[in-house]
Amino acid sequence: MQDLAFYTERLKSRDCKDARDRVFALRGLLSESAALVIKPGYTKNVKTVYTEFAREMLRAGNVEILYHAGLWKRKPSLPATWPNYLPSWVPDYRKETTLAIMETKFGSYLRHDPVVQPEFDVSLQPFQLGTKATLIDIVTFVHHTYHLYDTTLLNNDIALFLKIRELGMTLYAKVCTDFQEKHFQYPAGGNCVAALAHALVGGGSDPQYRTTFGTRNNGTPFTPWELWEIYERQVLEPEGELFQAMKQEAAANMVRPPGADSRRGVSFEFYNGASVESGTAWDYVHHLAKVLRRHSIFMTDDGYIGLGPPQTMGKGSESVAFIDGANVPFVLTETKGSGGDWLLVGPCYLHGVMDGDAARRNVAFQGGRGDIRLV
Repeated sequence: MQDLAFYTERLKSRDCKDARDRVFALRGLLSESAALVIKPGYTKNVKTVYTEFAREMLRAGNVEILYHAGLWKRKPSLPATWPNYLPSWVPDYRKETTLAIMETKFGSYLRHDPVVQPEFDVSLQPFQLGTKATLIDIVTFVHHTYHLYDTTLLNNDIALFLKIRELGMTLYAKVCTDFQEKHFQYPAGGNCVAALAHALVGGGSDPQYRTTFGTRNNGTPFTPWELWEIYERQVLEPEGELFQAMKQEAAANMVRPPGADSRRGVSFEFYNGASVESGTAWDYVHHLAKVLRRHSIFMTDDGYIGLGPPQTMGKGSESVAFIDGANVPFVLTETKGSGGDWLLVGPCYLHGVMDGDAARRNVAFQGGRGDIRLV
C-alpha cells in the first residue's frame, strides 16, 4: 500500500472542486486490483464514499490504511456533528480538514505485522469497523506541548531553548518520582530515565539519526541514552556550557539598543568556541523541538512511557493497544456510554512494547485481547 499513501498525500495538496474526486482519482493511479474497489458515483456523500473506500481496502487486508486515519490527522475543532464527519478509522483525504504539519519520527515502523494477520469485520453498521485488539495499558499521564506550536519560535530562539529545558526537567522529575519505589526499573526492563530518553526521540530509529547528531569518536552513532546524558550535562545542569551560553546571550539581548542586531539564539562566538559536546546538545534541542511540536509524551498506569499524537488527552478513557495486523500500537479512546466503541487516535511509540507479536504472547497482556468496535 505504499502507492496509496504516496498518491493520497499528493492529492491532498491539489485543489479539488468535489472532495469525492480525491478518492475517484485513485482509480487510474493504483494497481488494477486495488482500483477495482473504487466505483465512481456522485449519489453518495463524502462520508459514505470515503468510508466505503476504507472498508474495501481493509477487507482486502490493507491494515496500513489505519496509519493514515485517526484523530491525529484531523483538525481538533472539527465537530462530530458535522454532516461529513468521518469515522475515526477512515482516512480524511480532504485538503481543508487535514493537519498538513503532522508527521511521525517512527515512520519506518508503520507497516503490516509480519506474523499476525488482520481480522476486520466489515459487516457492522455502515460507519463501524470490528476488529481484534490487544489492550496493553491505560494512559494516565500526558505532557502536552501546545506552547511549542508557536511558529514565531525559531529553532535558534532562546525562548524555545528554555521551554525545551523546562520540559526536560519536568519529565525527568516526573519519571524519577514515579519510579522511586520501583528502584527506577522500567516495566519492560532497564532504567526508567533511559526509557524516557528513547521515548523522547521515538526510539531513535530515524534513518537520519547519524546525520542529525554526528557520531562518537569511534564512528558509531550515539544511542538515545548517550544523547540524554549529554543533554543533561549541557542543558539541565545549572553549570552546563550550553545553558550558560544561552543565559549570557539572553542577558546581552536585553541591553542591545533598539535597531541593533538582536539575535535570539546563541552568538556566532559561541559556535566558534563551543565544545563538540555542546554542539551535539544543541542539535538534540533542535531535534526535541521538532518531535515535541508534533507529539505528546505520555505514561501508562503500569509505567510504560510513550510518544503519541498531540490529541492524546490522558483522562482515563484512553488505552494503548495493538490492532491485529498492525506493526505498532495505537492510542484508542473509549467513547462514553457506548458499550465498547473506540475512537482511533493514532499510532504511537511505546518503549519496550513495539513488537506486536511479542506483546500478544506476553502473559501480562494476554487477557487484554478481544473484539472491539472502531467508530
